[in-house]
Amino acid sequence: MAAAATGQQQAAPVQTQAPPIDVPSPTALYLDLLRPVDDVRSDMANWSSIELAAFTNAVRDAAAQCTQLQKNPYDGEELLALARICALGQNWPGTYSAARRYSRDPTPAHRTEGFALLVQADLHLDSPTNVFDDLTELRGKGPITAAQEAIFEFAIQSMQISHTAHAVSIALLRQPDLLACLNTCTSDLPRDQAEAAAWRTVTLVHENSPNRVPNGATSAADEIRSAVAARTTPLTTAEGQIADARRQYDSLGQPLPGLPTKRHCANSRMNAPCIALYVIVPEDAPTTPAAMKSVEELDARLPAGQVAELVLSACTGTFGLHAAHTLCSKKPLLRALGASGAPLLVVVNKAGNIRWTTVGLLTWLGPSGTAEVLLQNIAAAQ
Repeated sequence: MAAAATGQQQAAPVQTQAPPIDVPSPTALYLDLLRPVDDVRSDMANWSSIELAAFTNAVRDAAAQCTQLQKNPYDGEELLALARICALGQNWPGTYSAARRYSRDPTPAHRTEGFALLVQADLHLDSPTNVFDDLTELRGKGPITAAQEAIFEFAIQSMQISHTAHAVSIALLRQPDLLACLNTCTSDLPRDQAEAAAWRTVTLVHENSPNRVPNGATSAADEIRSAVAARTTPLTTAEGQIADARRQYDSLGQPLPGLPTKRHCANSRMNAPCIALYVIVPEDAPTTPAAMKSVEELDARLPAGQVAELVLSACTGTFGLHAAHTLCSKKPLLRALGASGAPLLVVVNKAGNIRWTTVGLLTWLGPSGTAEVLLQNIAAAQ
């Protein structure tokens, strides 16, 4: 009887403990683990010779087909396919022509993709005014969607240094739609993504008004806070990207944590304070050795009054990556500054405060590249 009674007892339910609040979710950890792989694959300099040869052949063949196919009167979805072929072949006038005709069709099935190709062609043809005009037209097609927001973001990121005024104008053009989405979004654009993008607009406005916090940035920040305060339903998604965007905005005008507040340039007269570009990367990233070399070469090219340094984020000193123009910061700077990737380029002005911060590419550090243009722009504004 005792045995039977024991057999009839029900097992006690297993108690599942919730993970501590400060432990990242499996989803976040998975993305963090894959990020170094994605960073390496995103740079064609890391492709194998076989991959590069295959891509080169595809570009060559697409360019030839683009030239040939433009002689035929296509319409509808075949126009979109032609725009794709021309873009692959890097024939940007051909891309623009096909995408322009497709996007103005009364009822295109893939209108947003057509505008994406159109903006891509505008950028390669160095036509910032066309980018603004085309995005204004896209905005008039209805509520902003996630795909449309991606086009705006791509254009802003591509133009923020080379065509800064146009990038600011495009960001401000988008801002009312983002604010409207903070409470109730009628499209598939996640509200946390909209809020993060709205904060990036404020950051961009602030970055382009030197030596003071501009009224435009202050008022735009107040608009976001008002829209958030009026929110009647809580966010259902993680607010990580909002926090990152806020960190980027809050860092402007502040010293770079964990590093000297002012840099003195040996190449400047009387060793005066200089403008410093800090290229921040993870200590153990596969691309860090290449970044060290690029930063050292960049610093050698810079004029008097400017300096470039590589900073190893969350540095432990175990990888032996210490050389000239390389600093070791024990602080997790990438996370502290809200960076979504690496390298993070941070420009510190002569007063020792952060003037600009953006995630870029190692190719930006090349001769006459984006990094040098950025430093020239900031030097001219001081």
